[in-house]
Amino acid sequence: MFAATLVIDGRVVGTWKRVFKKAGIEITATPFTPLSPADAQGFAAAVQRYGAFHKLPVRVVSDFGL
Repeated sequence: MFAATLVIDGRVVGTWKRVFKKAGIEITATPFTPLSPADAQGFAAAVQRYGAFHKLPVRVVSDFGL
């Protein structure tokens, strides 16, 4: 019913979902509008922290160049 939200500077800018697979975690991000390079880089850093928390590699599937 509710999608996980991508929040930057207190604003919802998209959604994301994750799927656990044998090889690691696959994260699909769907921004509502194109992200700035800085915001995309911040998201990439957060994704890596998420993978480290689960002790699994992460693969990002998105349409904003991560």
